[in-house]
Amino acid sequence: MLVIAHRGLHHTHRENSLEAFQAAIERGADGIETDVRLSADGVAVLHHDPHTPKGRELAALTHRELCTELGYHVPTLEDALQLMTPESFLWNLEIKVPAASDVTIAAVQRVGRPRQYLVSSFWHPLLVVTSRQAGLQSAALVCHHPLHARAWATELAKAGIGAVVWHYETLDHALLAECKAVGLDSYVYGPESIAEHQSVAALKPAGVITDHPQYLLDSREQKGCLK
Repeated sequence: MLVIAHRGLHHTHRENSLEAFQAAIERGADGIETDVRLSADGVAVLHHDPHTPKGRELAALTHRELCTELGYHVPTLEDALQLMTPESFLWNLEIKVPAASDVTIAAVQRVGRPRQYLVSSFWHPLLVVTSRQAGLQSAALVCHHPLHARAWATELAKAGIGAVVWHYETLDHALLAECKAVGLDSYVYGPESIAEHQSVAALKPAGVITDHPQYLLDSREQKGCLK
């Protein structure tokens, strides 16, 4: 089970910053989740919210203007992908808006491998492009429990989508089994407490995307010491 740091290690560093990413790498996380948006000058920038604290629309600002507005260097996707990581390290790139899809694919192709990628989004149609045309593993972000899980999962698999990222409150063993039966991996996001992390880990998903990677990493290290 992969431990994926949500927006980097952001309890001690600014979220979605190069410093937060580097701290997560050094702490031993297996991957990083980050948010990709498109600036007015066509740059793939890493920022969660669509607006700045002053209420200005991010998509209406150039990358330089955004950095000035926020008072720090907002990383580009290529900035982050240049960080040194193990070959098995996973970059989970959440595409926040369809306009950022093409530049995300282009950035990944320019930087290349060896590294692993998982492109996720709530905009499921764009994931078909990242899977079929760009050859990148894609994951449908969801926050619901489908009514007809097998049929729903089958449609995703037929479209070339390879995984689902579930909100932790909606995932259970039955959903995991339905997804596995049609070849989909399952990831989880959103646990907060230690107990929630333990509950999620017991399901044994492919990975957990968390604001508190230390909970799972500490547990992993403790188990390692017991062996």
